[in-house]
Amino acid sequence: MAWHRYPCYCFTNRQRFKYRHLAKWWYPWFYFGFTYVVKLGMLDGGAGFHYAAYKSWYFQTIRLLIREQSALKDH
Repeated sequence: MAWHRYPCYCFTNRQRFKYRHLAKWWYPWFYFGFTYVVKLGMLDGGAGFHYAAYKSWYFQTIRLLIREQSALKDH
């Protein structure tokens, strides 16, 4: 990935965690749980659920695009 070219000091710990684990299968589910439960998105009702679900879907889509690009490189 292109972000490896930059020194780590320009990323926050949160960004480093995200980019390190973005392609892993569990990251979208982790993000949903973290956003909805730990960050108390459940207190926002439907809006909090939809936000967490949408971001989880977004990260799942990104993960699938990364896998697709990796598969194209291998051929």
